Amino acid sequence: MNKIDKVKQLIIDNAKKIEASQKYLPVFSLNDFANPYIELDEEGNYNYVIRERGTEYERKVFKTKNDLLFEVFKNITSYVATDFELKNRIEGQDPRILIFNKKEELLRIINPNWSKSEHLRHQELLKL
Repeated sequence: MNKIDKVKQLIIDNAKKIEASQKYLPVFSLNDFANPYIELDEEGNYNYVIRERGTEYERKVFKTKNDLLFEVFKNITSYVATDFELKNRIEGQDPRILIFNKKEELLRIINPNWSKSEHLRHQELLKL
């Protein structure tokens, strides 16, 4: 199994753990529809790319598989947590609280360190 296939399998396996829809997963070939895709560059770095209609809007380059997976699952868990908040909205409460709590819960299932990192970031965002 090559490097990109291993990452793809890890994403699929971890997405199942948190019951994430396939529609939220990145793809592994050039995608021109604003859905993220993952590719390897000549140096063996992982590239997380978003492009639409021939225009590249974002490219994040990661040296490690762990860093790439953290980025991927920050995005996937955001989608899942937002869906959760829409179905469980608490009137009068900042919706970010429910979204952030759910996102941290999902990340904890995959990697507790990712959850801790996001928790710190969320606390800073809630202070603004």
